[in-house]
Amino acid sequence: MSGLLRWVREHPYLSLSLAGGGVVLAGGYTFISRAAEADKKRREEQKRLTDALSAAPNANSSAPVASPFSSNSPVSPFSSLFAPPGSSSPSSPLTMSPPPPLVPASRPVSAPASPPISELVEATALNVGHSLPPFELEAVLGDEDVDLSQNSYAGRWLVFVFYPQNWSCTKELLDFEAHLGDYEKGNATLIGVSTHSNLSNESWNTRDRSNGGGGNIGFPLIGDDDMILGKKLGVPVIEGKYAPVWFLVDPSRVICSRGLGLKADEPLASLEFLSVRHTREAFASAKEEIIKLLKEKNCGPLLIRLAWHDAGTFSAAAGDGGSNASLQFAPELNHGCNRGLHIAIELLAPLKKLFPQISTADFWQFAAVIAIKQMGGPHIPFSFGRRDSTGSSDCTSDGRLPDGAKGADHLREVFHRMGMNDRDIVALSGAHTVGRTHPERSGFEGAWTDSSQTFDNVYFKDLLEKKWTERSTQPLQYEDESKSVMMLPSDLALLSDSKFNQHVQRYARSQETWFRDFTASFRKLQNQGHHVGALKLLSL
Repeated sequence: MSGLLRWVREHPYLSLSLAGGGVVLAGGYTFISRAAEADKKRREEQKRLTDALSAAPNANSSAPVASPFSSNSPVSPFSSLFAPPGSSSPSSPLTMSPPPPLVPASRPVSAPASPPISELVEATALNVGHSLPPFELEAVLGDEDVDLSQNSYAGRWLVFVFYPQNWSCTKELLDFEAHLGDYEKGNATLIGVSTHSNLSNESWNTRDRSNGGGGNIGFPLIGDDDMILGKKLGVPVIEGKYAPVWFLVDPSRVICSRGLGLKADEPLASLEFLSVRHTREAFASAKEEIIKLLKEKNCGPLLIRLAWHDAGTFSAAAGDGGSNASLQFAPELNHGCNRGLHIAIELLAPLKKLFPQISTADFWQFAAVIAIKQMGGPHIPFSFGRRDSTGSSDCTSDGRLPDGAKGADHLREVFHRMGMNDRDIVALSGAHTVGRTHPERSGFEGAWTDSSQTFDNVYFKDLLEKKWTERSTQPLQYEDESKSVMMLPSDLALLSDSKFNQHVQRYARSQETWFRDFTASFRKLQNQGHHVGALKLLSL
């Protein structure tokens, strides 16, 4: 065989084919065996597959994938024997290759990844501490169009929720709506924002939820199809749609928090934490403003009366009334027992306007606590979180507050309705140690003590130590021998009723005892009607 091979190498015009182990030589022409035909067909198929692989797009590949049918593929161990002299690689059409291997599945090769959305948000979105940029855009609320701007919903927190599409985010948007009550408790308004048009928003929102629509979702949806607000806030855009990003904006329109995703409980958790801190800071500033007012106007007793009358309408049985600022509305403000309290409301209104994050109900009760302390009374721990009445529908009927012209039975009827006991009645009556009556308001006239701007236990001492006689004027009042101070029939009922009298004796002997009991009773008065956990203790 070796001699034959040498001879063939010396006659390159001959072609050789191996077929079934036999050798066939032909001179002047090439005889192609069945094996050579198969080999040609195989090469044509190889080329077709190679071309197909090369032309196929591969989004995940950053480098060409080597084909098993390339020129680097393994070839027949005989091919080097039949290469033309001087050739460094086999090139003869008769070169034999082993059967082609199976084409392996192309393994995806990762292209350079785009930055994660979280990094885009961090790089482009406005950060905490920036002011909300000005904007004026239309939104859909239910089946109505509304105009929104950075000044909308004054005094409230805003939660902007940017989302890709209505149809693909229906579940998430409805989950936000399910938490509307929780956001409302935090004095916050939800606002959805997408690159949809308002027409598209309206179409989705008015469609029934069983058909994939919003079913008049309970918060406004801004159609920001020109990406005006999104660009101002730096919201990333992916394939023409907003990335799922939310912003929490405080009542002064400063961005306080932001996040990625469409989980309703995440911005809510930030709201609960930041609103408490924000409100506590506001109370600290409000305290200073109230103290200035007290020094300028000597209005402490009037502020205590406002808080007392707003809270004292509570009914444990009916579950209504209590400290909700309903007293600012008619008809409650016009009740006979509330005459003159419009003065207190007007004194506090300019200060309340400075602190929109504090409810009016909280502001009134807080002002009373500060007034008591400023006049020498006890420190009363204060809890905030009261929600304001929205109108006259929350006003209670006249006659729920104590009538100074009546006696012990009436006092028990009024206070027991609120869930209070005899000790509460006497302890709270001690607030008469400050202030005075005005005939144009109640028909009564005069102060209870000679130190009507000092919160101490002199009221109880005077009840026991002074001699009280009826005045000749009407309505019925009592005065001491000096005629400088007075008492009402409801005050003297604390002496004549034996159960009340024992508490009067205790408080006259010990101001500390009275301060302790008054603190507990006043907190009960302020907090009644509010669910456990709804109020948060303020630390100043």
